[in-house]
Parts: sequence; structure tokens; C-alpha cells
Amino acid sequence: MGKHKHDNEIDWGTILPVLSVPGGGEPLILKDDVFEAKDSGRKYFIRERIPQLIEASLHEEVISHYNEAAKKFGESPKAVEVVKTIAVGLRKILYSSIPQNNAKSIVVDVGCGHGRFSLGLVKDHIVIGVDFCQQMLCLAQKNGLYPLLADGMKLPIQDASVDAVYTIEVIQLFEDPALILKEASRIVKPGGSIIVSTLNRNSLLRRLNRKIFPNNRTILRTPEDIVLMTKRLPVRLDHVSWLLGPTPVYKRSNRASWFLSSLASNIVLHFVCEK
Repeated sequence: MGKHKHDNEIDWGTILPVLSVPGGGEPLILKDDVFEAKDSGRKYFIRERIPQLIEASLHEEVISHYNEAAKKFGESPKAVEVVKTIAVGLRKILYSSIPQNNAKSIVVDVGCGHGRFSLGLVKDHIVIGVDFCQQMLCLAQKNGLYPLLADGMKLPIQDASVDAVYTIEVIQLFEDPALILKEASRIVKPGGSIIVSTLNRNSLLRRLNRKIFPNNRTILRTPEDIVLMTKRLPVRLDHVSWLLGPTPVYKRSNRASWFLSSLASNIVLHFVCEK
């Protein structure tokens, strides 16, 4: 990773070949510490060593919430990583799903937050962290990710240019995360992986949690719900991992259903891109 992990300067040349204007298409070049669209000349500035590769304004209350979480909890915000044993299990599933190549793979963490879910990958892979929270990205940068302030529904990455995309415990925050999955399928190479982790709607633990905290606004989904979102995308479901939270133990199956699904607090779906 060169200078990226420990020095103040980041070697952007490592990921420059896969970067584009948000939504793909026009490639970016780097001029005087500013990213510039190669043809149109549109400029994207770097603030606090984080490229501002976003075009639409985002909800200020949401951004403020995550900025405050980053300041309050530092390297391990409780707002992102609540149950440690579940986080351990999710990491195990994620790391076993990322392809291992001789050369360093380029992988993208969409909604990376503080980047701690990617800690076990930064040594052997080039990890691009995408988030809309500047303060969280500052933490992700310290954890070895290449941080991009960007929208997961309009990624600043070239078509079919990365080896894997993953989004860990993010889609439950969105009413319609289908665009995130569509963008993931756009940027992944043929044969590459898309890994989606979220809360399990069938979980007895989640149902109990809803009774205790009735104002919880996260959206619970089943694997079938997520597979349905990918119906028109060039991907196929490879397998599902059922995390038996609050333990780090998980069960893997090649189907979107399991007769003991009510025991799984979290689900992780692994898709393969077939375009």
C-alpha cells in the first residue's frame, strides 16, 4: 500500500485507474491535488485527504448524526458496532468470501464507516472505503482504507473494474437499497463478488429487540427480499451465511431459505457477477 497506511500523503495513483465521475463513465485524472474529469474538466476537491466525490446534497441530520458518533466513540463507534460477538462473526464471513489472488485485489466497502470491518483485508488487498460521513472516513483512513466521500447509489468507480464489493449492515438504513446493489453489479468484474450483510427479519432475537425498542427505524429483510432486488441484475446467488447471533457462529447454505432461519440474527448473501 506504499505510503497510505502511515504517512500523511496517500498514493492516489494506486486506485486512480478505477476512479470515475460519480455513476461511472468519464475517468478521473489528478491535477495539483484535485481530481478532475478527463473530458469535461469537472473538479472534485480533496478535503482532509479525502476526495469529495459526491454531487447530490445529503440529509444534513443524517450526516450530523454520524459525524457526532465518530467524534464521541473514536476508533470504535458503538453506533456502528454494537454487539462485539456479532461483529466478529460478520468479519469471519466477510474475510472468507473475499477472493484470494496472488496480486492484490481491489475491493470496495460501501458504507465503510470507521473501516474496522475491513481491518483484516487491508494488508493483502486494496480497500476503497465509500461513505458520506467525513469524520467516519477520517477514521477509515487511519485503518488503512482509501477513503472516498461518495454516494453508494452513485459510485465514482469505473464499470467492471474491481474484484469485490461488500456492504456490511448498511442496507437496513435505506427504504430502497436496490440502487446500491445495482451500482455494485456495475463496478464488479465478471466473476467478482458482491457481499451483502443485513439484519434478519425472521430472527427471534430481532423481534424481541423490536418489542424492547419499538422506535427502532432499521428495516428488517429476509434473503428472499434481497434476492428479489437483484432479479434484473447480472448476478446469481452463490450462498447465504446465517449468523447465529449473539454468537459468532454461522451456518452456510446455497439457498435463500433455511428451516432454522429464526435463529439467525444476521444474514450475509454472497452474489457472483455474471455479466
